[in-house]
Amino acid sequence: MAGRFGAVEGVGVSDAERQGAPREAHVIVSTHTTRWLRRTLLGVLHQDRPADGVVVTCDNDHYDIRELVGQVARDLDRPI
Repeated sequence: MAGRFGAVEGVGVSDAERQGAPREAHVIVSTHTTRWLRRTLLGVLHQDRPADGVVVTCDNDHYDIRELVGQVARDLDRPI
């Protein structure tokens, strides 16, 4: 029988979920500029159910990306 979002009930559900244990949610943010990065991170971290972990990846080594991620982490007191 189809469940929420058309998924088949019971498929892809862990034993911990069946027993009511909360599931972890981790987010990967891929970027190559800082253009929308702050807004994206704020959106990810202000969800009703905040992510348990956030990883930012980039295809370069620009200092401004690293600095912005650190600033958001400090502002929200959350590891990124």
